[in-house]
Amino acid sequence: MKAQASISKKYTPWILLPLVLFIFILVAMSPVSHTGSDPKGSLLLSQALIENQSVKLDSYKDIGKYRYVVHKKNDHYYYYFPIGTSISSLPFVWFGTKVLHKDMNNQEDDHIFQKLIAGVVSALIFLLLFLITKMYFNERISVGISFLFWLGTSMSSTLGQALWSHDFAVFYALSALLLMLKVLNEGKNKYWFFLGVMLFMAYLTRPTMSLFAVAIILYLFVNNERYLAIKVAGLVGVLLGFFVVFSMAEFNQFLPDYYLPKRLSSETFWTAFYGNLFSPARGLFVYSPFLLLFMINAKDTYNIFKNNRSLMIIVGYIIVHLITISNFPHWWAGGSYGPRLMLDTLPAIFLLFVILLKYTYHNGSVVKKRFLSLFLMMFVPVSIYFNVMQGLYNEYSGFLWNDDPNVDQYPEYLFDWEYPQFLHDEERHNNRRFKFKREHVSPIELKYEIFYTGSSLFSQIGEIQNTYMSTTGKTKAGYLTFGPYIILPAGAYKFDIHYVSSEQNTTPVGAWDVALALPKETKVLNKGDLFGTANKEGHIVRSFVIPSEYTNEKVEIRNFYNGTGDLTIKSLMITRIK
Repeated sequence: MKAQASISKKYTPWILLPLVLFIFILVAMSPVSHTGSDPKGSLLLSQALIENQSVKLDSYKDIGKYRYVVHKKNDHYYYYFPIGTSISSLPFVWFGTKVLHKDMNNQEDDHIFQKLIAGVVSALIFLLLFLITKMYFNERISVGISFLFWLGTSMSSTLGQALWSHDFAVFYALSALLLMLKVLNEGKNKYWFFLGVMLFMAYLTRPTMSLFAVAIILYLFVNNERYLAIKVAGLVGVLLGFFVVFSMAEFNQFLPDYYLPKRLSSETFWTAFYGNLFSPARGLFVYSPFLLLFMINAKDTYNIFKNNRSLMIIVGYIIVHLITISNFPHWWAGGSYGPRLMLDTLPAIFLLFVILLKYTYHNGSVVKKRFLSLFLMMFVPVSIYFNVMQGLYNEYSGFLWNDDPNVDQYPEYLFDWEYPQFLHDEERHNNRRFKFKREHVSPIELKYEIFYTGSSLFSQIGEIQNTYMSTTGKTKAGYLTFGPYIILPAGAYKFDIHYVSSEQNTTPVGAWDVALALPKETKVLNKGDLFGTANKEGHIVRSFVIPSEYTNEKVEIRNFYNGTGDLTIKSLMITRIK
């Protein structure tokens, strides 16, 4: 057994190193990016600390481009979000600005460094997961559990999309968990100072991590480390005191604005509570369904808490965190991916997950072990697909799903199982956009005219080229453009289609029509043929009348392509005649 352990330790670094590099590259190279949202400006603050030894951003030009991320207070400009990420990023930004001569006020440089730092932090998070797991399993199994957990949760998807405040917060939380376990399991009380620093840095990076700090200190206290728990609490209190002094000097208030508990509201609590767990856009158990193991294996879950009742403190922290974020009016965290606000609880969930696995595979029957292994074999790959493939490498799910329609304006789409974020792709995006436009158009009193670019219309077969909709390179027949589903009152109108075809003007290339998109049918008001234009711009100007019995119905103008030559729809104009 000793020889096997020695061999395992000998080869483990050679297993870890490729995985660390894989995680870094996976994150740094992923096309899905939210670097232009809340994280934008965090590295500019790092640069200000280096260049000006100040948190003020007054000296930087074009500060207005940061919008809500930078706010004006007491006649000075400040980064609105927590400063912990900016402090933690100082070594990276120093190297970038002093050695590579980059500027974090430049959007491209900021984007690159956010992704690079996120890649480094993600790799470190994986190593911390491994070190925690190694306290319960052998090294080879620990590598597998840690790697798959990282891949199958928001630790990969959300943390890899940008340098959110969650990135360093999760790093500090996992560091604190590891130090706590070292103290309790190995008696290494000398780590108390570093534990206190990690807990404070977790709070400084994300204020909601104050709940985590309380849970860790309380856990130490009830596990016969009362004196050490008091010392850790005292250190956190001292560091918090220094932070209050800083805030009073800089802002003339006890804490910076973001750290104040003023964003809480209970108007949508139960909706948010359910949504944070099971909604198709933000549900923890939807994006990481393998975590349902706690429910599937409820008997063993109960037994681990029965055998170690202090673990209820960890569960209590998760529940209190869920209640807290469910009181946020903006509980879905804006245009993000998956359960971003529940991400902070993943270190605690991971610890419970490892303990549950250890208990089950040590005490469970052969049948139970096989059943749970089958469950994990089914749902871990699904979780990895949702978080890595969809969250990091599919811009339609990882980014565009939030924007059209805008999730902040239409939060009901957070519960739309017809078009869930984790399955989004180009075809589903176009279908969803089409459905939304049809359901949310409003009547327009058209006094003169309204103009549409070809790219703003819907299409079955087309490709957007600049502001046009084109069939270039395709011979498949279908509707090149349709829509715009404008609602018009009864009256006479005309339309003007600008288009270009590669065929001669005697060759039919398709057909057009004007139709009413009625609830149970499509009523055609006018129709005709499309002919080639010999690569010159052509026009089709025709009139149509909306009868009084069809006033305020949805109007669409369709251009059908028959597969001949290349066809491009440049624009559509609708004009009221009378």
